Amino acid sequence: MTTLERDLDRALAGKSHGDDVAPLAETAAELRSAFAAEVPEARAESLFFTSGAGLRKRSPLSVRLLITLIAVASVLAALILAGRSAVPGDSFYPIRGALKKVGLASAPIREIDREIRSARNLLTRAEIVMLDDPDRAEDLTHEAIGHLGDAWDLVEGLERGDRAARVTRIGGLEQRASMVIFQAEAAKQTKG
Repeated sequence: MTTLERDLDRALAGKSHGDDVAPLAETAAELRSAFAAEVPEARAESLFFTSGAGLRKRSPLSVRLLITLIAVASVLAALILAGRSAVPGDSFYPIRGALKKVGLASAPIREIDREIRSARNLLTRAEIVMLDDPDRAEDLTHEAIGHLGDAWDLVEGLERGDRAARVTRIGGLEQRASMVIFQAEAAKQTKG
């Protein structure tokens, strides 16, 4: 530590110092007085705050328990709704199986019938466009076959009587799809 630094430390501590640090000591004193602020005692304010915080009314256990039960019930209801309409391949399909075992989910008859209807409509459109656009007819038929595949996946969950009727319809539509593809190929050959 240099002599100048020691003199400055003594000047800042209020002790005697040399003349060469006097201007620095005066500046330090001016800055100290300029930034000096009177800090009031905060004991009363902190006392009021802590006593007020301690007095806040806690929610009773029954209200907190009720909120938790409502949250759990909401999650379960969402799972049940998602699971009831799940089809094979969906992430909620295992939930549907569990719901079906306890009687909360019906067999997927509506979904199967929707897939069969979609396949039938696509095959009808394919038959209509066959002569003008055999490639489009093939595309429509392949799309119909996809719907029939989805219907086959769902048939497993049906009761015996419902299953037989749907299997017959799906089988008939598959034969019709094969015929449409065969006719589309023949139409392509005659066109080309």
